[in-house]
Amino acid sequence: MISGALATKKKEELPKQDSFDQRRKFSEKEVRLIGADGEQIGIVSMQQALQKAVDAGLTLQVVSTSVCPPVCRIMDVGKLAYQKQKRQRSKKKTSSDMKQINFRVQIGDHDYATKIKQAKRIIGEGNKCKIFVKFRGREIQYIDNAFPFLTKVEEDVRGFAKVTFPAKREGNNVFMIVSPV
Repeated sequence: MISGALATKKKEELPKQDSFDQRRKFSEKEVRLIGADGEQIGIVSMQQALQKAVDAGLTLQVVSTSVCPPVCRIMDVGKLAYQKQKRQRSKKKTSSDMKQINFRVQIGDHDYATKIKQAKRIIGEGNKCKIFVKFRGREIQYIDNAFPFLTKVEEDVRGFAKVTFPAKREGNNVFMIVSPV
């Protein structure tokens, strides 16, 4: 019944068992065995290692062949594949969670409050926020005004965010990065 359920799954859904197949080609007589919970079992014969894996209902996986004797571990290959996919999804998610809010030093009070509210929403979603102060044309003479302005922004977001990257000048712009507390 279980084998029938496995047969109905798509080929892509089944975990790849490269190292499982690798142990079939493995010709060593003795291996250093690590149990399913991570404890060192010791040096055992390959047949004993295979038998322990079968008894536990898990797979014997080759960890390292560069040492003598080679290291093998008893583990669940499906669980390993799931954890690997989960890590890849979280990496993909965290790679694009930087949002940017543009300010000008000559900003009105209401516009300023709206931008701070935007920053609060972005940080509330768990994203980092890049606070950007732009200068155009002759405004560049007053670039020193950006640092007190960003200090004011920092004070206003202090309750729900912390400064990850302090204010820094980059060309005609000054920016800082804030992230959730």
